[in-house]
Amino acid sequence: LRERNKGVPMFAYGVSFGANLVIKLAGEMGGKFPLDGLITISTPFDCRLCGEYFDKRKLLNKWLVNEMKKTLLEPHIDMLKPLEESHGIDIDKAMAAKLAYEFDHHITTKMYGFKSVEDYRYDNSCGHWLHEIKKPAFLLHALDDPICVKECIPWDK
Repeated sequence: LRERNKGVPMFAYGVSFGANLVIKLAGEMGGKFPLDGLITISTPFDCRLCGEYFDKRKLLNKWLVNEMKKTLLEPHIDMLKPLEESHGIDIDKAMAAKLAYEFDHHITTKMYGFKSVEDYRYDNSCGHWLHEIKKPAFLLHALDDPICVKECIPWDK
């Protein structure tokens, strides 16, 4: 892209959890971030806190959990079955999950070696990486966002 577009600034862009990933990556890479900057909208800077609010949004939670089951579990059951023994995941309980927290407890934390959903959400939050970003960043966030609540905005960073 850089070769074909010499002199054109290139930015990473993300919304919601995609914004979290963009910020976390830019922070982890620091000055080695290969793009000219980043633009994010509705970032869950603190995935633990946002997760608590998200779990209270029953209709949205139900939709997300059903989508995770349909896209992440059902098509890959045969591949995931051996992980029940090797990693301790519980496919049946994940299929019965009503909340994203429950799904993460039975699948995500076990697959990736986290002690708890809280540890997983903390480790994957971008808020503690903001101070490491070395490129220009435009972070847009509504104060009345129902999921990425204003309480999760790290105003001091």
